[in-house]
Amino acid sequence: MMSRFATVSSAAIMLLAGSLMSATAMAAASDADKAAQKKAAADCRAQVKEQAHYQEMSWVKRHKLVKDCVKDALAHATAPAAPAAAPAAPGVPAAPPASTASH
Repeated sequence: MMSRFATVSSAAIMLLAGSLMSATAMAAASDADKAAQKKAAADCRAQVKEQAHYQEMSWVKRHKLVKDCVKDALAHATAPAAPAAAPAAPGVPAAPPASTASH
C-alpha cells in the first residue's frame, strides 16, 4: 500500500509531464499558425497597397482592408477544401444543373 505522500507526488509528476507535453505540442501548432498568419498578412498588405495605388484611400481604410483580408485568408485556409467539379471535355456542353422543382 502506498502512502498518501507517494500517491499525491506521483499524481503531481504525471500532471506536470502531461502539461509539458501538451505545451510543446501547442507551441508547434502555434508556430505553424504564426507562419500562416505572417504569410497572409504580407500577401494582403501587398494586395491592398496595389489597390491603394489606383484608388485614393485613408490609412484607416487600408488598415481595415488588410485586417479583413487576413481574417478571410485564414478562414479559407482552415476550411476543408470542397471537391472540384471535373471540367467538361472540349466541344462538349456542360450539363445543366439538376432542377429540384417538381410540377
